[in-house]
Amino acid sequence: MRSAVTSHRRARAGSAARFGLLLLVVLVLGACKGTSAPVRKIVEYTGLLEERFRSGDMLGVADFYAEDAVLFAPGGQRYRGRKQIDAYWSKITEPVDWELEIHTIEGNEDIVLERGTSKLQARYAGELQTSVVEFAFLWRKDPKLGWQIWLDAFWRR
Repeated sequence: MRSAVTSHRRARAGSAARFGLLLLVVLVLGACKGTSAPVRKIVEYTGLLEERFRSGDMLGVADFYAEDAVLFAPGGQRYRGRKQIDAYWSKITEPVDWELEIHTIEGNEDIVLERGTSKLQARYAGELQTSVVEFAFLWRKDPKLGWQIWLDAFWRR
């Protein structure tokens, strides 16, 4: 009987912690409903990301990331900072197309969360491969450099 009660208490504690984290995220995002100027700029930058990719400018894509940015890829891979993010994008040597379909953009004058679907096509060893994933960019406005991706996370659908 004691182990069943203990397990139930642990499950309730875990649920409470998850609820607390979810409540915090909702409160933060609720406090920063989208304003038109940042939303327009993020939409513009998203289009520029696609253009730079299509033109083969992988370091130009990486330039949208902050120096201390973190990129989380499926499978638990993590890339942190300028050097690792530059290396991540530079691995794509034969880009074809990148479509970033925006689902939501929420934020304020300093921080914006963008969520959507990414369809990236590139050739690897001459073979066309397509990756379709859900993504979330957390954009942060630097006073000197403007909007930069501070966190990039994507996962398979």
